[in-house]
Amino acid sequence: MIAAYLVVLLIMNILTLVLYSYDKVAAATPGRVRIPVYVLLMSTALGGAIGAFASMFLYRHKTQKLYFRIPIIFCLIVQIIIGLLCVII
Repeated sequence: MIAAYLVVLLIMNILTLVLYSYDKVAAATPGRVRIPVYVLLMSTALGGAIGAFASMFLYRHKTQKLYFRIPIIFCLIVQIIIGLLCVII
């Protein structure tokens, strides 16, 4: 069970990192299509909290937005708790 959870987390974190990095490039380039906020936050909630957190600081993207920082930290805590429960059960 823990192996499956770790695989899902790995995939979602890579995907989330790519989404945030693309959105950063799109934000700096006029005329490029941006990633919608709900897509960024949904990928974070579905297992990509570490990727979101890392991309915020690697690319300095969305670091000033409180409505991004709070959900990312919350999702990170939840994902850690789920991982610990998988190990215990």
